[in-house]
Amino acid sequence: MVAFYDLVTGVLLSIFYYTLMVKQLRRLWLRSRWRRFAGPLMLAFIVLGSIGIYIGRFLRFHSVHFFTEPLQLLERFVSSLNRDSLLFIGWMTLLQLLLVWVFAPRPADEGGKP
Repeated sequence: MVAFYDLVTGVLLSIFYYTLMVKQLRRLWLRSRWRRFAGPLMLAFIVLGSIGIYIGRFLRFHSVHFFTEPLQLLERFVSSLNRDSLLFIGWMTLLQLLLVWVFAPRPADEGGKP
């Protein structure tokens, strides 16, 4: 029973820090010259995050490999793309979009509800 509470605590903490990061990025973009592109930039970061989760989970690459073996990482990623991998990336993207929509709503000055 203790392991369940540890797992739930970890998930809730992850959601908290993820939404905190999303709010910080949104605030940064809205105060910069990239204001017009805040939405597409957020979507790009979410899709790239989903691809990163796929690469780490299924291809077993670590983030340091992005700097030490970038061509091998890209080659293995492209060669591994199939229906199942695209479904995983798509579902992870939808899950992150749902988390952003529920836990990090748009601020009032961006057109969201106050």
